Amino acid sequence: MSSRGFSLLETLVSLVIVALIATVMMQSLFQVLGLRERVLRHEAEARQAALQQAWFRDSVAALVAEMPERQGGFRGDPEGWSGTSLAGPSGAGLRRIEWRLTGLPGQRVLQLSENGGPALTIRAVGDRARMRYLGPDGVWQTAWPVTDAASEPLPRAVRLDDPDEGQALLWWEPVLTGPGLPQPLRTALEPFDADGF
Repeated sequence: MSSRGFSLLETLVSLVIVALIATVMMQSLFQVLGLRERVLRHEAEARQAALQQAWFRDSVAALVAEMPERQGGFRGDPEGWSGTSLAGPSGAGLRRIEWRLTGLPGQRVLQLSENGGPALTIRAVGDRARMRYLGPDGVWQTAWPVTDAASEPLPRAVRLDDPDEGQALLWWEPVLTGPGLPQPLRTALEPFDADGF
């Protein structure tokens, strides 16, 4: 029985077929890697957006009216708001929070600061982004307090509208704590008298 090897032509055809298969596989691999990168980038952006919205929601939901002996109070206008909250990005606890829309047209950003510290840029926003405040009458206001002698120290809800965002960004959250600090926290923050009571 004689063994016959591959001819030169058969070897060349085999190499061409293997090269074509390798080229197709490499292109598919690059497409899969590119798709994976885009999915991971989208997932990271979605996580970041959810975290930013959670910071906004937590700080609004935990707003409290200022106690008479402390300065300030909740103040809001179309460009942002500042107030005392029991929650924020750095955790729970009584702190002064400020959310502000700043920057030149075409370069506006949403910033957050705690206790007068440096402002953290949260995200880019459009030129028409605005804050709104829900009054007790159910009407969204452009500023808070509505009058200097307002009987309501806090709005019922706060929202951020950005119609220029890709899918029209809308964050809104009701103020859950109501006026004043909860009594256990108020008691813990009040100074003791001379007898320690």
